[in-house]
Amino acid sequence: MHFIQKLAITYLFLAFSIAGYASDYYWVGGSGNWSDINHWATSSGGTTHHIQTPTAADNVIFDTNSMNSSAVINLNISTLFCKNFNAESITSNLDFIGSCQIWKIYG
Repeated sequence: MHFIQKLAITYLFLAFSIAGYASDYYWVGGSGNWSDINHWATSSGGTTHHIQTPTAADNVIFDTNSMNSSAVINLNISTLFCKNFNAESITSNLDFIGSCQIWKIYG
């Protein structure tokens, strides 16, 4: 195989493997602004935070470690993006407020 063909195959493999990867964004710390990166942890109840808010390629997760009791999330963004949105394990009230009218969930 020629060098160019090997390079093209390697590039395609990398492109498809990167495109299929989604980071998990766990909401932590109870009520707050969606745009506050201090509420987006890399694990459930974790203290290591992401360096940006979720994108269309990321999974958003609200779980039992997201809050002690009910929480109000201020959607202070124009459009909410994520790959998957999961809040199925929440047992208390989770309210979304704010001016965001468009939710784009791609999963």
